[in-house]
Amino acid sequence: VKTVYDPSPVGYTIPASNAYTGFTTTGKEANNPNEFNIEGNYDNGYYFYTKSGKTGDKLFFYSSGYRSNHGYCVNSSNNGFIFTAGPKTIFSAYMFSFNEHTIDPTRTNSKNLGCSVRCVTEQ
Repeated sequence: VKTVYDPSPVGYTIPASNAYTGFTTTGKEANNPNEFNIEGNYDNGYYFYTKSGKTGDKLFFYSSGYRSNHGYCVNSSNNGFIFTAGPKTIFSAYMFSFNEHTIDPTRTNSKNLGCSVRCVTEQ
């Protein structure tokens, strides 16, 4: 049942906290480009493969930055931050983050940041 707290449309949901672990070969933070499950190079975002071993469809995730505590857009051209549905603590939540040098599918950060949300289809 949808509530007013779910920003996704009917038929979609916020992804689980482990939804982006396939974007690295380790399922964790990666700083080695050989561990990135991507096609091509960083261009204000990445084309990520939907299946391991650089197979499956590709999805482009753009660098979206985040809204700071003061209302400013920060890092919009060089970092991507996407919240997932998984809270870590009362003050922090799991998110997917990336930039030219690092991909972290299970990062945590403060809930008060205004990060992007990317909905996925419900199963």
